[in-house]
Amino acid sequence: MKLYVDTSEPEAVISLQEQESTLAERRFTADPTLGRQLLEQLDDMLKELGKAKQDITAIDVDPGPGHFMALRTGIVTAQTLAQALGLPLPKVQPRYE
Repeated sequence: MKLYVDTSEPEAVISLQEQESTLAERRFTADPTLGRQLLEQLDDMLKELGKAKQDITAIDVDPGPGHFMALRTGIVTAQTLAQALGLPLPKVQPRYE
């Protein structure tokens, strides 16, 4: 199961996907507690699916462009989860338009 984190827009998105299918997704307005929001939304989705964080096998994060603090929070949250779960760190390569 893959975790996807996107904090590049004012409306943050976090989703759980399996084989190109979205199992659960949350969209919410990012605020100064974005890191906590991401983890709470993730916990809620996992609970609804009857899954645990250990069921996450990959993590992907949108590198932006976007608001610096929101991007940094999303990227650091994704990387910290990956490290805690023993997964490869998400690659963060900027997109240039």
